[in-house]
Amino acid sequence: MDRCIHNRGVQSGFGNNPESTTAMLEWSLDTSGVPKDELLFVFEHTGLYAHQLIGQLADNGFHFHVVPGLEIKRSLGIARGKDDKSDTRRITLYGYRTREEKSSVQAAPGVLEKVKRLMSLRIKLVAERAGHITTLGEHQRVLG
Repeated sequence: MDRCIHNRGVQSGFGNNPESTTAMLEWSLDTSGVPKDELLFVFEHTGLYAHQLIGQLADNGFHFHVVPGLEIKRSLGIARGKDDKSDTRRITLYGYRTREEKSSVQAAPGVLEKVKRLMSLRIKLVAERAGHITTLGEHQRVLG
């Protein structure tokens, strides 16, 4: 996970595990020079990969926005370069520009979050099942 502090223009990379996320939170507080209640984390929605980060941010009382990647892309217009460092700068710039417009996200209670994940999995499984049924039907028609 690459991170960028807008007011300092500093970037750093961290692993995607609880220990690295804790280190990233400490780095963010130390590097930004901003009090915890004024620090805003903005990141792209990456499904399950963001789950652990959302949990730690919520558990530690940080403010954060989870934004669809397409929303970020459209907000910044045509951009060249596609790598983690440039994406991190773009997301940071997006967060800075929209910080006044959005309210901080509150993480869903544990049970609700589990139900949401299960419903998402169910939707994917139903779609896969329908695809397999269609493929089977096509094979039966063509091959007999």
